[in-house]
Amino acid sequence: RNPVHSRALKYTESEVLNFILSLELFQDAFYRQGLANFSQAQFAEYGFNADFYSNLTEIASQEHTHVTSLISSLLQLNVTPVVECNYFFNVTSPSVFVTDASLIEAVSVSSYIGLLAYLRDSAYLKVFSSVLAVEARHSSFIRAALGVQPLPSPYETPIDLDEIYTLVELFTVSCPQRNSLTLKNYPTLSSSFSNHGVIGREVTFVTYGKDIKVDSDFEPIYAAFLTLTGPVFAP
Repeated sequence: RNPVHSRALKYTESEVLNFILSLELFQDAFYRQGLANFSQAQFAEYGFNADFYSNLTEIASQEHTHVTSLISSLLQLNVTPVVECNYFFNVTSPSVFVTDASLIEAVSVSSYIGLLAYLRDSAYLKVFSSVLAVEARHSSFIRAALGVQPLPSPYETPIDLDEIYTLVELFTVSCPQRNSLTLKNYPTLSSSFSNHGVIGREVTFVTYGKDIKVDSDFEPIYAAFLTLTGPVFAP
């Protein structure tokens, strides 16, 4: 049996749709800003050819379509849509842009898997299941362009609303007050590897602004790595 289990509904349908809109606005802003800052010629200087650039603009167009579709759906429900926040992506080159795009698309895929559980009784489930498939194509395409395995696992890992919110907040400078969401922002955690971990390699994690206390100096601290079949703990 598939190990994905539906979770209890904690949010209304309109709240979930607005949260999905906030995620799509985030992606839309990322692609819009990146493509405005770097030309096709500049992408070519970093080894990304014209076909890649053309597909990248198509990804940007599809993300914008997701935004306009969500706004339309919310207005039909007589719900006020959230609006775009002010983001800082710190993208200094086309290479950094594509690397960040890979990370953002990976987060998007995991986000949709987690979010769909909240829409299990909704008419929107089929719509956003199709969006999940499109986001997965985006992720695989960009990973392949970076020379990274485009099909890294037979399963993807779902993340919940608090985890999504925490990741997006890393890039968020400010948001309009009307966007207020009652979600938890987890403490920042950094690691000693930059983009991709390597099996068998030791990794160091550092927390900022939060001390982790144990009962004795000899008691190990464990990191929990989220996977589809449940967390994997490592000392």
